[in-house]
Amino acid sequence: MNWKKFGKGLLIGGSLGGGLGLLLSPNNSHPHLNGLIREVDETASLVKQIAANVSKLDRSVLQLKSAIDQFGKPFPKEIQKSIAAFQFQAEPRLVEIRKTADKVAQEAQDL
Repeated sequence: MNWKKFGKGLLIGGSLGGGLGLLLSPNNSHPHLNGLIREVDETASLVKQIAANVSKLDRSVLQLKSAIDQFGKPFPKEIQKSIAAFQFQAEPRLVEIRKTADKVAQEAQDL
């Protein structure tokens, strides 16, 4: 979705709706008109802020995607290497632990 077009459309639609509301309103007094103008200005300001925030979010998402593409691929290979090295180092220790546990269990049964 193109947020800039959405924001412009919302601003134009709000302006046109506000203008038609003023033209067709039975009470065209200045306080009513000034209040409506103030509301339209506040709405336009909020729409601009939202559009700016969405634009920042889009840029951040693109930067994150770029970082993942750049740095994300080597990490699984490095992790796999680390796991393989750990397994290589841990396997003899696990065998010894199993032997010791079996020996302790046998001696406990003999008692």
